Amino acid sequence: MSRQPAPRPSAGRSATPAPTETQAEALATSGRILVRSTPAGASVLVDGVPHGETPVAVRGLTLGAHVIVVTMVGYPQWHQTATLTEDRPSQSFEASLDGASAAVQAPLPAPATTGLQFDSRPTGAQVFVDGAPVGVTPVLLPTIATGAHTVRIELAGYRSWSTSVSVTSGQRTRVAASLEQ
Repeated sequence: MSRQPAPRPSAGRSATPAPTETQAEALATSGRILVRSTPAGASVLVDGVPHGETPVAVRGLTLGAHVIVVTMVGYPQWHQTATLTEDRPSQSFEASLDGASAAVQAPLPAPATTGLQFDSRPTGAQVFVDGAPVGVTPVLLPTIATGAHTVRIELAGYRSWSTSVSVTSGQRTRVAASLEQ
């Protein structure tokens, strides 16, 4: 029995198969967000999911609105909503953590405002207020609507922790969670 060499791809053709219709459709309906920060090395969350440190490109996002949160110890949080569309599936952001960025937005609309501080043991847990991602512990929300809010704190490898908190105008409320494995 003689062995024949494997066929070689002809010139101009790639040895990698063309994407299937489903793969091509997924590529056409996904987007990318590039996040840079000053200073660099800040933590990035997109829709409450950590994606590393700046500069970072977050790929494979569905078209639609996405909440970006950039945090670094010793600096105020940076929040931005990005809306990816078929016409604009890729967007870039520069987060200026020194407070000079015009893109900083309060994560929750607040007719009457006060502060809400979140801490956890261990630190670095994702914080959700009324289902919306607001940052990573330790985090201070300088503005939040008064009244009752549902808080959820999550960290990989630990049980999810949740509570209800009542925010009173003119007072800073503190939420502290000890996460269990």
